[in-house]
Amino acid sequence: MKTHRHLPSALLVTVGAGLLLTGCTFPPLSPAQIDGSPTAEPVESSPEAEATASATIPEASDAGEVVWLVPHSTEWTTTYDAEQDLYHSTLDGTGCDVMHSRTTGVARAGEEGREPIDTVDRLLTTVAEQTGDTPVEEPTEPLSLMAESGETFDFETRLATFDSDGENRTVRAAAQWFDDTELLVSASCPSDEWEENGFLITMFLGVTSIDGV
Repeated sequence: MKTHRHLPSALLVTVGAGLLLTGCTFPPLSPAQIDGSPTAEPVESSPEAEATASATIPEASDAGEVVWLVPHSTEWTTTYDAEQDLYHSTLDGTGCDVMHSRTTGVARAGEEGREPIDTVDRLLTTVAEQTGDTPVEEPTEPLSLMAESGETFDFETRLATFDSDGENRTVRAAAQWFDDTELLVSASCPSDEWEENGFLITMFLGVTSIDGV
């Protein structure tokens, strides 16, 4: 059976605004839920995480909070880590995954002259430091996502490939700030699967939406 070595999941979700500001992530807000997602095992990097399966999707309009609306798909298995406020979606039968995370506290970062792309750069730098790999960046267009309001938002994006022990892994990370909230998304695959599954990843990202803006 073919096995896939994943970049540590925690590296792709804890290098958000909280780390830029204080060296750690901010506490998660109330957990959102996934529409129809099957019960699954917790994210490996966070043993204490609890997988969530329910019949409702997060609703932020009443609370005024900006949140991810992560799609349900028969080809993807999604779990929710309440401690990190993180959705982890794996493409069944592959080594590909997508992670959606949310942190608060970026207003101060903006006042200090930082931008969403700084979060993405910090994420890639941290992965490089932890794995000992040097990322090779490739040109990519911003990731455009539509909110429930119908407005489209461009997320600042980096596409990079890491090489470790002979296995290349491609990562695309994107971030955007909404007042004091940061939304961060990262998709990764073994590089030889990136082209093969790129359409499914693009479709999954394309039907991801945002509420509360």
